[in-house]
Amino acid sequence: MTRSAILSQLEEQFNNDFANNGYKPEFKPDGTMTQCNFGGILVIVGNSGDSVIVWSDWSDEAISHELTECEIEYQINEEGDEDEEGYKPLIHGFTFQDTFYSLDDFMRID
Repeated sequence: MTRSAILSQLEEQFNNDFANNGYKPEFKPDGTMTQCNFGGILVIVGNSGDSVIVWSDWSDEAISHELTECEIEYQINEEGDEDEEGYKPLIHGFTFQDTFYSLDDFMRID
């Protein structure tokens, strides 16, 4: 399957399952995280900010064949300094393919 065919398939899944259903109407990523010199992860953030749609795009041969919806979760940043009330800061992110990704690691796409 060609890259353009896979992207069309992803767009069709987005339009059928997610567009205007808690997400924006167009299949366009909000952010990207580069994992190496030929690819990374793309995300679309839900309108309410409680979920993301994720897919990998590494190359023509290694692009996700389906979108994955992930819940945004919060983890305690053990390395962060406590505030005046004794609380450590939270890291917001999501778990995709058994790995937690912080949303702070993503570059926003306009």
